[in-house]
Amino acid sequence: MLYNKKQSDLLKESIIKWEGIVDRTGVDNGTKNCALCQEYYNKFCKDCPIAIHTTVDECFNTPYHDWLIIIESDEWPYENTNDETQKAAEEELEFLQMLLKKTILFRDLT
Repeated sequence: MLYNKKQSDLLKESIIKWEGIVDRTGVDNGTKNCALCQEYYNKFCKDCPIAIHTTVDECFNTPYHDWLIIIESDEWPYENTNDETQKAAEEELEFLQMLLKKTILFRDLT
C-alpha cells in the first residue's frame, strides 16, 4: 500500500494510542482521541489507511469492531479492564502495526 507522510504519521499516532490502551495507561475515546478519525471520519473515512485496507468505513472488518462488541459500557471512554478487552486491544494494536509495516512512504506533495 502507498500512504503519504500524513497518512503514515496519523497511523503512527493511532498506534501510540493503542499502545497506551494495551498497557492500561490510555483509554479509547472513539473518534475524539483517534488521530485517523480526527482527519478522516467526517470525510466518510475517505483516504484513511484503515478504510483503504478494508475497503469499508468506520473500522468495520477490523479488530476495533470486535473491541466495541465486547466493551461492557455504553459510556466513553472505554477502558481495557479484563482478559477479553486485553486480547481485543492487543489485536487492534497488532492490526495497526501490520498496516504500518506494509506502507511504502513517498514524498508528501500536499
